[in-house]
Amino acid sequence: MKLLCVAPIRYPGHLGDAIRLPNLARYLAKRGHSVQFLIAFPKVGKKETLEINGVLVHRNPIKHRIQAPFKIWKLIKECDYDLIYAYMPSIYSSIPALLTGQPFVLDCPDIIKTHQNIPLLGASIRKAEKIFVINQITKKFYIQRFKVEDQKFVILPNGVDESIFNSTVAPKTSERYDAVFTGRLYYLEELIEAARYVVKEYPDAIFLIIGNEDEDKYRAMVRGEGLERNFKFVGFVPHEEVAAYIAAAKIGVNIFPNEPYCASAQPIKILEYMASGKPVVATNLPGTAEIIQHESQGFLYNAEDCRKLANYITQLLDDDMLRERMGKKGALTASKYSWDNIGEKLLKTLEQLT
Repeated sequence: MKLLCVAPIRYPGHLGDAIRLPNLARYLAKRGHSVQFLIAFPKVGKKETLEINGVLVHRNPIKHRIQAPFKIWKLIKECDYDLIYAYMPSIYSSIPALLTGQPFVLDCPDIIKTHQNIPLLGASIRKAEKIFVINQITKKFYIQRFKVEDQKFVILPNGVDESIFNSTVAPKTSERYDAVFTGRLYYLEELIEAARYVVKEYPDAIFLIIGNEDEDKYRAMVRGEGLERNFKFVGFVPHEEVAAYIAAAKIGVNIFPNEPYCASAQPIKILEYMASGKPVVATNLPGTAEIIQHESQGFLYNAEDCRKLANYITQLLDDDMLRERMGKKGALTASKYSWDNIGEKLLKTLEQLT
């Protein structure tokens, strides 16, 4: 099978989309299938073709949005493929795939903003042969918003690379941390507020923050709260090195607001925490609650309840055996979400279409 992935992502990258697709592509390539990426959008960088982990990647910068679907359509025509795999409904992916008139599938791990009014966007969703979504919440969104037939959907969750994230990974440094947060630095206000309560019981507690978006903003906030000695910001870390930092922490933390996009999300970082054998404290939202059961692999707290967030962190810091027990349960859960398992489900669906 020759698969052409049309995806406006940064590849390689360190955020969700740039983790999901490359891992799925690597699995298909490992199984002997040909996978190419056509990445064309304004911030893709210079035009080039290169091979990454057995996958051919074509990068083509597109300057003007209005011309994007037609330019990408022409680029697709130059490629050799059996099936198009479009990532997220977009003028840079699903609409060009629709314009080819050829069969394509659509990967929709996230919901999109309902106010978008882009010609052909709805048609490019409805015309897909199959639509991959991470959970029932995301599926329900696309059915209600775009009137898509139920039988077109396949649940294809996010996954974790257990060869990188596992409990045997050695810590990055001799330093040890009480909690770790990785990824986009947003909504850290809740964690900073919770830290004010945690340090009352654990004055030397250290929160490790991995990521560089809005880092200056949160550094200033930490200084304003007098918590400089309790937070360590390490900035951007290549994804393959994140596991060694997680290994140095006792608890994995995820902070999300209670809004539709985050409510439906299935954070890869949580799977990575669990695969690393760490108990998790995370916001209680539907997508998150599908992979974490409260008081099993960790604790779930209601958004903006900083005192409860702090209480769960201190409860875990108080009890080594509780951390170990929840960490083991989390690792067992994460093993069900290995990229090999997810990739095999994807492959079976694609083989039915080619």
